[in-house]
Amino acid sequence: MAATANPGPCPQVSEVQDRLLIGGVGGGSPGAIGLLLQTHAITHLIVCGRVDQDVHVAAAREAVVDGGTELHVAALVPEDKSDICRIMDNAVAFIQDALDDELNAVLVACSKGASRSVAVVLAYLMSRGADLASAFDLVASARWRIWPSALLVDSLMTLEARAGRCLKQEVLPATSSLPVLRRIGAHAAWATAWHNGIHASRAEAEDLWDQCKGLPLEEAFAKCKQALLGKSTAELELFSDQPRATYGQPPHAQVDNIAGISDDLKICGLGGLSASAIASMLQKHCVKRVVVCGKPERDAHVSAVKDALSIAGISTADLHIVPVRDSASEDLGSLLASAIDFVMAVPGRATLIACRQGASRSATVAIACLVHELKVSVLEAFNQLAASRWRLWPNAGFVRQLLAFEDSLKLAQQGERTTDEYKEQVLRKIGIHAAWATNKHNLRTGSGQQGLTIQEVEKFWNQAARQAEEPEERYELCKSLSLGVDLTSFDAEPDSKRACVDIGAEQKRTKRFVKMDIACSMN
Repeated sequence: MAATANPGPCPQVSEVQDRLLIGGVGGGSPGAIGLLLQTHAITHLIVCGRVDQDVHVAAAREAVVDGGTELHVAALVPEDKSDICRIMDNAVAFIQDALDDELNAVLVACSKGASRSVAVVLAYLMSRGADLASAFDLVASARWRIWPSALLVDSLMTLEARAGRCLKQEVLPATSSLPVLRRIGAHAAWATAWHNGIHASRAEAEDLWDQCKGLPLEEAFAKCKQALLGKSTAELELFSDQPRATYGQPPHAQVDNIAGISDDLKICGLGGLSASAIASMLQKHCVKRVVVCGKPERDAHVSAVKDALSIAGISTADLHIVPVRDSASEDLGSLLASAIDFVMAVPGRATLIACRQGASRSATVAIACLVHELKVSVLEAFNQLAASRWRLWPNAGFVRQLLAFEDSLKLAQQGERTTDEYKEQVLRKIGIHAAWATNKHNLRTGSGQQGLTIQEVEKFWNQAARQAEEPEERYELCKSLSLGVDLTSFDAEPDSKRACVDIGAEQKRTKRFVKMDIACSMN
């Protein structure tokens, strides 16, 4: 393909205009999303996605509980396509109400910050008088990695037609008639290509789009991407915004056996599943007892499990709740002993250990069970669990609590303590795996870096270790580098340049925080 300029890394969050930001939160824990909101002084959050299907929606709902950010869920994309315009109208009204107050800042987010959130921001800009073409150019100038789907573009055309600024047609017209479709469709294919490591030029994308003249809009979008990426139509479904009901349960809901203790110990994630779906899962795997990790008052999957037990005819006495959030600051260590006692109390009865994604809280409890029962180290227990389930990313705080748990057992049983060198080895091993697994998990939604190896993540860990002393910070930096998100602060540039960038961003945040403090003091 022809040589073209590298667009560079795309930040996790981009500012479209003053106090209106767009970004992706896919793969982020509630704690990470909460930190993102705090960093950018976000007062209002729109998260685009389906509560029953999208993990990032559940994570965002948890993230705003403690921070006070107002949340609006734009349920894109609905089963009924005719509902899209109504959903975007409601989201636009939420943005307008928020930005009427100069103290507010709005973040519009979806999994990747590339399609659904882009459509909502475009709809808002159009509501302020912009046409679709100029609105798209504004967003694309702030954030190159965008590829709104044909379905959403079609709905945006409907909104523009409603405003009397264009004549919407069902079939893709000649590019000379509506150049905005050529602009958006070619950009979407180009951005998708670069995101996947294919160094295409804009001119190539535009030429391929011209070859799709006369096709229905959705087919034109697909064929242009397919030709530029050299992918099959099935592979391009990764970038589709069609409802995912036909995809079955989300991948985190896969039930894996925890080898080593018994054949009856299992682990999975329950986020986004209904009570009836969970009940069917319990019955399918003959599960009779459940350990669920989550805060009953804030985690929807905990309530769903309670209802599922009733449906499946399982007594509430066979349910043990570990009331923790997936946050490095949470005290899970003091709850491990009771969880282990519950798991081991009734041998021979299948027990499920679960949390929202089956990757952090439940993984920590499962590792503790292996350490306690098999008299193995945390590192050995993690390797054993990872052999059965690669989708693991316990946060650094939980790993440190596991090490403290192991240390106390070793002191009681052997009169010795674990060494600092060993603890650092475990933190590194699990941190690297967590970043690698997070990236692999996100590839199914089109974000992350294709073909990323453990060896490459090890280099990212070394880079993160040079930037941060605390394990919690290293874990987050290593994940960011592995996902290819917001890498500008890690560029090899003079400290003075970084300092200038940081100071400028901090001044903007401080100004908004001061305004918010003043507003609070007046209430």
